[in-house]
Amino acid sequence: MINNILRLGFVWSILIVFSINMLFASPDRLVTEILLYQSDSVFRHTFLYDQQKRVLLDTRSFQKGSEWINADQTEWVYYENKPEIQIGRKWKENKWVDDYVIKESRRGDILTEEHFAGTAIAENLNKTTTSLFEDGLLKSKTSCRIVNGNTALIDSVMYNYTLGKLSTETHHIQKPNGMYSRYMFDYKYNEAGSPVSMIEKAYVNDTLWQTKTEVQWFYKPGTTLVSSERFRKCDTVTGVWENSKMQIYRYDEAMRIVEEVYFYWNSMVWEKNLRYAYKYDDRDVLLAKHLSMPVYSEWRNTVNIRYLTTANPDVEEIESVYGFWGGNAGDPVNSRIPYNFNGEMQIAYGQKMQITYSEVNDLKDVAKANQVVLKVFPNPSSGIFYYNPTEIKPDSWTVYDVSGSVVKTQMNGATTGVIDLSDQPNAIYFLRARAGEIFLNIKLIKYE
Repeated sequence: MINNILRLGFVWSILIVFSINMLFASPDRLVTEILLYQSDSVFRHTFLYDQQKRVLLDTRSFQKGSEWINADQTEWVYYENKPEIQIGRKWKENKWVDDYVIKESRRGDILTEEHFAGTAIAENLNKTTTSLFEDGLLKSKTSCRIVNGNTALIDSVMYNYTLGKLSTETHHIQKPNGMYSRYMFDYKYNEAGSPVSMIEKAYVNDTLWQTKTEVQWFYKPGTTLVSSERFRKCDTVTGVWENSKMQIYRYDEAMRIVEEVYFYWNSMVWEKNLRYAYKYDDRDVLLAKHLSMPVYSEWRNTVNIRYLTTANPDVEEIESVYGFWGGNAGDPVNSRIPYNFNGEMQIAYGQKMQITYSEVNDLKDVAKANQVVLKVFPNPSSGIFYYNPTEIKPDSWTVYDVSGSVVKTQMNGATTGVIDLSDQPNAIYFLRARAGEIFLNIKLIKYE
């Protein structure tokens, strides 16, 4: 769903990352660029926000020689503080081409999504999702594919609640071959309202559901901190439960996570699989994450993730290197790197990251009082400029260089607010936009 309403069936995903999120502070700074190094490749994400700190644009590119090559892009368009349109694009033949569009609309308790392959025209509609809410709770969600104008069910989910807590989640899935399958998740909670069990069941007949798997959560006494997660599966013939895997989490007196230990079940005993240890400075800032694996029955350090300060306070570097038992100690190695993305924990796979932040107050509004303006930002920019198409939608616009030659043009209006000059040299350009009888002229400055 565009507005990232959490799919309630993924309760366990909240618990897994809950403790890790405590490592990161609230987003007083916003991530504007991420460089990710994977072996010989370098990838770049650049982010653009509005005054409400909402992400408007995420542009991905990769480095080829000394140049950055555009790859893909996602844009979100907001109406009345809600993201109602999401546009995905691919860079083809030196221009952005719509790859998909998701349009969201809500009437009362019904939320509808329309998914388009390419531009948002009727013949490109390939999927719809309808969600029904009751008293603010999601009651059902139905997804259908559209093929040659015909509608076919993909997945229908029914949600039931007890005292406002999700109790069951039932899926009805139609496979491409026309066969149906059903499965259910059954949730249990403790007195504090935290989930303690989720059982997966498969449909057999109208009176019988076969138990398949279970996830159990245990908590640090007196808190909502998860102390362990345990997974087990049920033998479909004998009905006997067998352990599968387990994670244990440990915290210090400041309630910071300091250790994660992962186990797998081997016949009759729990076997160690891997261990993460966290270290902090005296300001509670994460300094390092150490990965160890069992070698000769002892934990041996194999990978270290280090969070480094730089001369520029707006730039953070994270590196992944071998430990003593992993390879040549100190050499870079690709691994899963947790990092702070605007106050939320995210995972990237690579050997090094460089993250650039901007203070919230640095995202300046260029509007002028009592004057019709097309607000274009950032300006100056390293290549991508943006205007909010919901505030003023130009019928057309053209970008000229200082000699008066046309550089870019957009006719017949557009949902997007992207003006991309990343393929143009650093210089001063002039944007001329027409909105009805109004003509707007703006100077654009491109730099690297």
